[in-house]
Order: sequence, then C-alpha cells, then structure tokens
Amino acid sequence: MASETAEPPPITISEGYTLHTENAYYILLPPDNQAFLKPVEEFNHDLSMACIRTWSELLNEEKQAKWQQSQERQAKKKENGCGPKPKQVKKRGVKCPMHHPCRSVILEALSATGLHSIHYAKEICHRESRITNDYSPATINGLADNTETIEAGSSETPKRQGSKPVPPKVRHHPSALMYDYRTERACVDVVDLDPYGAAAPFIDAVVQCMNDGGLVCVTCMNLSVLATLNYLEKWCALLCASSSSGALRLVLHTILTSIARYGRYIQPLLSLSIDFYVHLFVRIYTSANEVTKAFSGNINYHFKAHAGLTVTGPMWSGSIHDPAFISKVLEHIEASNDKYGTSARMKGMLTVAKEELNTPFYFMPAKIAGTFHCICPALDEVALALLHAGHQISRSHISAGSLKTTATRADVHDVFCYS
Repeated sequence: MASETAEPPPITISEGYTLHTENAYYILLPPDNQAFLKPVEEFNHDLSMACIRTWSELLNEEKQAKWQQSQERQAKKKENGCGPKPKQVKKRGVKCPMHHPCRSVILEALSATGLHSIHYAKEICHRESRITNDYSPATINGLADNTETIEAGSSETPKRQGSKPVPPKVRHHPSALMYDYRTERACVDVVDLDPYGAAAPFIDAVVQCMNDGGLVCVTCMNLSVLATLNYLEKWCALLCASSSSGALRLVLHTILTSIARYGRYIQPLLSLSIDFYVHLFVRIYTSANEVTKAFSGNINYHFKAHAGLTVTGPMWSGSIHDPAFISKVLEHIEASNDKYGTSARMKGMLTVAKEELNTPFYFMPAKIAGTFHCICPALDEVALALLHAGHQISRSHISAGSLKTTATRADVHDVFCYS
C-alpha cells in the first residue's frame, strides 16, 4: 500500500499527537482522537478525488464549448455588420480573446480529520477555494491543529488574478453553513457530504447551495438500515437478495424529491455500494421541464398468481451510472496511477459498473437455486443460457455472484427448471 511506504514529512510532531499518512498526504491526530479512520476509507478518498477531478475537466470542456459558440456568434454578427462600430473597436483596442478555465468552490460539509481537504488542496487544479466544516468541538480543534498542513497544500495551486477565494470556514452545523450559500452568487460547485451514518438530514441544504452543473458526492454509512432485511419501519427496504441495489436507488430518490421542490433535477454519474457504505456522485441541473418528467412512469408491474407480493420503494427508476463519465474517470486513473494507492481496485469496480445493464436489480443464482431446491448451476452456465435465449446479461459491482439481465424473472426461473 502507498500509505505504508510513504516517508513521514519533515514536520514537528507535538507530544501525544500521532502522524497519520495516506498516500502522500498527512495529518496530525490529537491524543483523544475519535475520528473515523479505517484503511478501507482510502478507497473512498481516492474515488472522490478521481471523480471530482474528472468532473472539473468535464465542466471546463463544457464551459469552453459554450465560450467558443459565443465567439462564433459574435464573429458572424460582425461579418453581417451587426457588430460594434469601428470607432468603438479602436477605443477598446484589439485584444485576442482567451478562455480562462473556471475555478470551483468545494465545500466539505463534514470534514472530520480534514484529510479530504488536504487531498483537494494539493490535487485539484481548477479550484478557487475550499470550505472545510464540522460541528464536533473535538474535530474543530483538530482542524485548527492541521491548518498549517492544509494551507501548505493550497498554496501550491495557482489562483486566477483578481479572484476573491472564499476562506476555509468552520461552523457547528453543516446545514446552517450550506444554507448560507443558497444565494446565486454564493453557491458552491462541489459538495462532499460524508456523515457518520445517514445523509438524509443534510440533503435539503446540499441541493440548495449548488451551482447549476455542480457535483454532489454523497456517502451513506447506514447500509444496515438502507439495505436491511428487517421490518418496514426501517426505510421499507427491498426484501430480496438485491437489497444493496435498492439502497442506491433509495438515496437517489431522496435527493430527487428534495431537489425537485426547487425546480431542479439530477443526473447520476456513478453509484456504488462499497463494503459497509454507498457512495454516489450526482450532478445538479435546473430545468422546470425536466422536473415534470422526474415523477412519471414506474419501474415494473408484475403479478404472479399464488405467490407473495413484495412491495418496496419509492425508488429512483432511471440509470444509476453514466458510462461516458466512468470512461473518463478510468482514463484519468490510468494517467495518474501513481497518485492513488487503491488504483487497482478502482479500475476493477469502475469497469464492472461501466458494463452494468440499466436494469433495476440483480439476482443471485444461488438464491434462486435454493428456492427450487436444486443444485445451483455454474454462473457461466446461467449467463450462457440467458444469452442463447436472446437476453442481455452483465455482472453487478455489488456482489461477486450476481447477474443483471433484461430477461423477466419467469425466464430466469425457466433456466433453473430445465437445467
């Protein structure tokens, strides 16, 4: 692991403090530190960094394309005699127009140790400023101790001349902070929401403080509730083998219902169920027309005589991945392989997610075989049987022994009946 081989930086470590290193980044942890730091979190950090950097490049490409279109329109107006008069051009002087990359404001709503802030400060080029926040008093003290470390990383990033970056802030409640950025001029471009537990209490504040086209990175660590097999009081989660897939769609639906109140809609870029949490990357747009489409249609109606009826939802019924975006993330990881300690795992999971079918849920052949009380066929045999029947098939990133298909459940059952 890169975190194990990285050499400690030449800094003074106060008595009782512990130096925590992840890749090339480090923070000082106080003696009574209770921050949630686990080795598996490195994958979460790396994935957030890769997706934000890819989104930043994508946003700049979109902005540059719009700028070029406006320049072409102005050139056509001048050719048709609709441009500024020659005297006005002479006074203004002849200047070659240039496109300046837009710089993003990143808000980390629940920073904990501030390790993400160091990642953003050192790695994201098109960054205007970052806002680091947490409402735990112990965390605030830890952030203050690491201020010098964070600022050392942010000083490496060049800033646009004349810009007025928003300074890092620390407040007691993340929702109060995000509500302060609701005005159009104060909106942020990226929100990284990584609470210890459910993200639901902060969703409304997140969707209001976002710029159009902004990126929301949501992590929910209450997977035992989102993907539970318990009573309906626990979010009415899906009572089947694909409960983790239902958890992703529950979170997307929560974001959708919150953001639709403000005439906005979402575009899921990447939705992953990883270890004990779910991690989603969603872009925010404003369009009243798209909002009217958000609540039209249903996933599926299928009734089977003499069988139980499983009710679940409400859930997001659209696509949970954007293959084009995932391809760009994979290209970025390949080009920056040495900067991510978990690059191999990211490539594997993103490749599987990219190839996933846009169907609501996956199924487990072993579970269906248990229903029929038969020997479970090999995974390849089940996949080939469905392919020969004319259906599409893919794997799911959530579980190693899972399959996604365009076939109906009746067609899937036929494979086991006649195998």
